[in-house]
Amino acid sequence: MIRKARKEDLFAVKGIAEACTKDLDNQGIFQWNSTYPSLAIFEKDILEEALYVYEIQGEIQGCIMFSEEKDPLYDTIEWMCPDFRNLYIHRLAVHPQFQKKELQDNS
Repeated sequence: MIRKARKEDLFAVKGIAEACTKDLDNQGIFQWNSTYPSLAIFEKDILEEALYVYEIQGEIQGCIMFSEEKDPLYDTIEWMCPDFRNLYIHRLAVHPQFQKKELQDNS
């Protein structure tokens, strides 16, 4: 099930990000580090109701953040479509132990 993240999900989400950071580092991919994404960033995402979690049988396995706000870095890109009313994806993470598996429909 995919649902909006709640305050009580904060540490589970941060733990997933930390596991993903370690896994990415082991692959030579340095996307995230010990300071990003931070607990404060995830907390802000939750308060803004922009963070979603994927959970199965009460276990959070991944997260994703959606935002209508564009990172200024994106202004340096020549987009193929008009740049209005877009939705940007940030902080997409699936715990490494659940990666490369089919989604389960537990609705």
